[in-house]
Parts: sequence; C-alpha cells; structure tokens
Amino acid sequence: MFGDKDINFITRGMERLGTAIFSNESRSILRLPTSIIKIAGIDTGLVWFTARAPYEDLNGLDRTFPAQLQFYRKYFDYYIVADGDATIILDGNECRGIGSTYIPVTGRNGDLVIRFKVIKAEYVNRSNKPAGLLTLLLSPFAQ
Repeated sequence: MFGDKDINFITRGMERLGTAIFSNESRSILRLPTSIIKIAGIDTGLVWFTARAPYEDLNGLDRTFPAQLQFYRKYFDYYIVADGDATIILDGNECRGIGSTYIPVTGRNGDLVIRFKVIKAEYVNRSNKPAGLLTLLLSPFAQ
C-alpha cells in the first residue's frame, strides 16, 4: 500500500509530466482505443482526464475496466507507469469536488470523462541510463 509521502511524490510527478498514454487493458471486444490524454485533475489516488469517444453508442463498453497510464515527457529524466481501474463517468455528481478543479461530465465534442484509480505506480529514473551512440561519438568534441 502507498504511504502519504509516496502518493504525494507520484502525484507531483504526474502533474509535472501532464500527459500520458492511456491503454485499455480490458479483454472486452468493444473498448476504448489507446490514446494520448492530458490530465484534467488529480485527487488523492485518482486521476481525471477526457478521452475521445470512439462510438456514438456506448452501451457495449464496460463502464469500469483495467487500464494503464504511461506518463512521459521528452526532456524529463523520469517517467511513471500507473496501473489501475478506469471508470467512465456519466453522472455529473461524481465529478464535483475534486480539489479546486471542476471537470465537466462531457468534454468537448463528445469526449468522455474518465476517472482512473491508481492501484500500482512505478517511478523510473532515467538519469543513470548509459550514453547513446551519438553521445559517445560527439564526446571527444565536447572537451
């Protein structure tokens, strides 16, 4: 289980990165496609975002399903992979009261509001990675 320091550390990292790749890990035939999302709000252990609705009729989609968020940004020396349960929000009352941010029930142009509950998160520091080939080739010129 996460401690308060761990949750705050991961939450700050997610907020700084801001965007993630959302993957639906469900075994259902109809499911949300993998997409790039931007965080709309973060509450303790919950990440709120919008995703494009792939179909007009959402009756075949599971409302709650396993999912993964991969937070990455090019010039940051870390990335975060979070596994958890995603829930498609259809009721506006479920969106109220997440910090100082209000998230609308439906996004722009028919986007879906999704609440992601973090079950497991992995913070990976990339600053200790080995130098790439280009870095090795250019290192004599840097001296």
